[in-house]
Amino acid sequence: MISELSKSPCVTISISEGVGRCADYIFRDHRNVLNIYIYAPVDARYKNCVEVLKMKPEEATKMIYKVDKARTAYHKRYAKYVPGDLDSKQIMIDSSMLGVKGTAEVLAEIVQRRFGL
Repeated sequence: MISELSKSPCVTISISEGVGRCADYIFRDHRNVLNIYIYAPVDARYKNCVEVLKMKPEEATKMIYKVDKARTAYHKRYAKYVPGDLDSKQIMIDSSMLGVKGTAEVLAEIVQRRFGL
């Protein structure tokens, strides 16, 4: 479905937070693509899990490592490289630096400038 949608004349933005499901790989031969990898250090993700999502500390730690392992395995299986591979991304940004809203604002500005929107 993703590759069918990309056949129309449009701009495709592949944003990975481990959630992109190999969109950077799927769109590797497309011209109007911007591949973005959003990440955060483990301590920032842990803090979010415990303080925002109200997870138990031990549950948060297990979940973070389990999800990271699964995301990496998935991406390596289908794309043959890890999600944060530098050669497959144009932008990599640490969301803990500016927070979710600030990160979104910076990325929106980059997208607007890149595609003349």
